[in-house]
Amino acid sequence: MVLASPFLYASISLGVLSLNYLLKWWIIGKYLGHEQYEEGDYTFFSKYHLSWTVMMILSGVMEDAVDALQGTEFLAWYYRLMGAKVGQNCCLFGLALEYDLLSMGDGCCVGWECDTTCHTVENMVIKLAPTVLESYTSMLPHSMVSPGATLHEGAVVLENSQVLKGEQVPADELWAGLPASSCGLVGVVPKADDKLLEAVQEEVSVEAAEAAALGEEADVQVEATPEGLEALTEGAVVSISGHKLFVEQMQTGEVLFFVLAEEERSFLGHLRIHQRGHVDFAGARGPWARFRAAQGSGDKTVCLQGVGSGLYLRFDEASNTFCGDARPSDLAVCQISPAGTIKLPKEVQQQRRRQEANLLMQEKRRKAAYALQASSTLQEKPWRPGKGGGRGQQWRPK
Repeated sequence: MVLASPFLYASISLGVLSLNYLLKWWIIGKYLGHEQYEEGDYTFFSKYHLSWTVMMILSGVMEDAVDALQGTEFLAWYYRLMGAKVGQNCCLFGLALEYDLLSMGDGCCVGWECDTTCHTVENMVIKLAPTVLESYTSMLPHSMVSPGATLHEGAVVLENSQVLKGEQVPADELWAGLPASSCGLVGVVPKADDKLLEAVQEEVSVEAAEAAALGEEADVQVEATPEGLEALTEGAVVSISGHKLFVEQMQTGEVLFFVLAEEERSFLGHLRIHQRGHVDFAGARGPWARFRAAQGSGDKTVCLQGVGSGLYLRFDEASNTFCGDARPSDLAVCQISPAGTIKLPKEVQQQRRRQEANLLMQEKRRKAAYALQASSTLQEKPWRPGKGGGRGQQWRPK
């Protein structure tokens, strides 16, 4: 009996969802496009109001069955069956009712208890309007996008925020508050297969060219090649255990490494360490791909600790691969090309600034949340007078 319980629960949930599907199309039909129930205003006690009320009650009764699908691909399938437009690779945890008026692009993320219903009730009038979430948008837990609002591609709504009716959240912007307003830009991860690099032509002086043509030796001052921590400068190309890496330094002091392709005209991705120590070159600018650099045991070595995993980057000579290690490991770093030899195009520079702005905003949010938590837990303790009350009395806590 115990072994059969999960299958029994799954069967009951499937039956409940199927019943909800049939009742929705029988009672309401299609919210958008139906001659009676398209977007617009509907007064209380009208035919639509009664049908809408029945669907609200049914949704509450069947809530547990829908909650069982949250965070899975099955919920996206259910949304599509109910009439919503849902793209690929979406993660859904929220609340919806007028599915035909809801549109989501690819890669959308709707957090826990987020509200994407497409109705408001004003002065005993039900008002319907479409809600649009374009591709790669995110709603963090307990946030709400009101009917008629649109989140454009890459937009993010923070926790406990509400986007008002008719608002247009621009692409790649971070919104927060009640009502929500812009907090700046968020990062957009560049595609790994894009050609992101431009080779900068080296400027050769006329005097050096003439000297080379005459076979004369130009007086060139040879500078020592930076190694160790000195090699990790913004925009430089370094060699770590035979791998060519383009160095990026964030405003937070962390370092990222773009892996160059063999032709040095495109990126393979960022070097990153996973939680279990696996290392690959498919990272973005997330915590797995960010490192804290420290001086190694020698002047020519550094220790790189992953921000997300907490592991140190280590090169295994036996397998000729990188891996993560709980113990610090020295890595020999040598600068191949100085800053300016290879540069990012304007588009990628703008994406990087957005990512940095996002990281700084997250740090501000973290500090604000910590301060709010500390102030809420600090309660004023009751005090009572000690012996010898009156002037100069001693106060003691209970």
